Amino acid sequence: MEIYPNVTSIDFKKLIDMGIDLFVFDFDNTVNKWKESKIPNEIIQIFNYLEKNGAKIIIVSNGKPRNLNANVKTLWLARKPMPFKFKKYLKEKNIKYNKAVVIGDQLFTDMLFGKLLNAYLIKVEPLDTQKEFFITKILRFFEKIVLKFF
Repeated sequence: MEIYPNVTSIDFKKLIDMGIDLFVFDFDNTVNKWKESKIPNEIIQIFNYLEKNGAKIIIVSNGKPRNLNANVKTLWLARKPMPFKFKKYLKEKNIKYNKAVVIGDQLFTDMLFGKLLNAYLIKVEPLDTQKEFFITKILRFFEKIVLKFF
């Protein structure tokens, strides 16, 4: 698992060179703040770069469905960390991949989800911890303890 301050600091060229062709992004506090529905321009530029290099992009979120300002595949109410709904989604959409990366801000949902998929893991710092789901705040407490060992 790699840890970065945010999505824009990730070396996406390195990931493509590693053979990763499926990029799975969490949305809330990874791509944008909790409950937002806008994908920032710098993230859209990253998505464009990845697509230009033959990669597939999917936003997988436990959040409620929203209309985003970009044309990107999304799976809402994903029930992370369990990968079953995501695997079903890939099968239904006929999305095949060789190697995946999961990029998210939470250890007990996003990173565990990625581990269960046998994906490469990248954890980013949350964009905002002031406004979050109550359970997320509790999990962040335990996350800090676990991350001290990394």
